[in-house]
Amino acid sequence: MGKFFKIGCIGLVVIFLLLVVLVMFSSSDEDSEVTVTDNSDSQSDTASTEIETTEEEPAESKEVGSRSNPVPLGSTATITGNIYDEESNSFDATVDITIKEVKRGQEVLDILKAENEFNEDPADGFEYMMVTVEANVKEAGTEDFAFLISNGDFDFISEDGKTYEMISVVTPDELFEEIYSGGTSGGNFVGQVKIGEKVTLGYEDGDFKNVFFATQ
Repeated sequence: MGKFFKIGCIGLVVIFLLLVVLVMFSSSDEDSEVTVTDNSDSQSDTASTEIETTEEEPAESKEVGSRSNPVPLGSTATITGNIYDEESNSFDATVDITIKEVKRGQEVLDILKAENEFNEDPADGFEYMMVTVEANVKEAGTEDFAFLISNGDFDFISEDGKTYEMISVVTPDELFEEIYSGGTSGGNFVGQVKIGEKVTLGYEDGDFKNVFFATQ
């Protein structure tokens, strides 16, 4: 009788531990979600769309901000950011990032030439793409130090999954901003991509998670 009682107790402990593990995994999945706000009309300014899954498709393909389902152009992604002090101590920040506008081709070349006549033409088969981004630091763990966002934070990714090399051109209002808690700012950054190719932008947030944005 005592032997069976011990076995029963062990079984209950094992079941309890399994339930704890399942709850932990469930919580971590929720924390990793990217919230996206559709800015296409006034009715959706305050509406947030979180990751949705269906039985027909796996969750990975439906996650908002994934490469297979990037944040739509003009919509706002709320991400986790990091702010560092002078001693490299880290503070969490909640940051809204919006790709406001994307231009490409001859229009961008004309803008770059007007900014600096020594800006070179793109390579054969390629064109320039200029992206205008806006960032708003909604909340931060410190008011004394700023969140930094720059052109180097974004990658241009080709349709076949390759990351384009960074280029050096003189860009009007180039993105390199220090934004304190409650502040909003932005700027432009430029990449060289294949003519007419569908390009995705990649951004790594403070949790080392890649967030992807559509450019069209």
